[in-house]
Amino acid sequence: MTSSIAGSEKTFSFDKDFTIKRLGYGVMQLPGAGVWGPSKDPQNAVAVIQKAVELGIDFIDTADAYGPLFANQYIKEALYPYKGKNHVFISTKVGLTRQGPGICCIIAASLDSGSSFPLGIPCHSPSTSRPRCK
Repeated sequence: MTSSIAGSEKTFSFDKDFTIKRLGYGVMQLPGAGVWGPSKDPQNAVAVIQKAVELGIDFIDTADAYGPLFANQYIKEALYPYKGKNHVFISTKVGLTRQGPGICCIIAASLDSGSSFPLGIPCHSPSTSRPRCK
């Protein structure tokens, strides 16, 4: 069994205190067919994310439209046991809604409310996040 991810030595630095590996994991395919509804095996979806973290992934890509919301729930469940133990950066996208399998629409959304990211962690607006990205 592989104990680390190939290419994980390559990193991206946001600033001197915040660096992540360039290779991340995208959770779009963890919900049901058409990126809609729950996974056929939610426990396996959680286990996949946990395995990625165990293999050294510290960057996870998600969106509130994945499922919708099911992918974020799997992330929340998967990372809870690692609380305070691992540094994992979660990137999300907002402004898309899903009305059914394979259907999405662009809407106006605000990160300031935190309601678009139900992971149980603080949500920062673009204005507060921007200084970290320079």
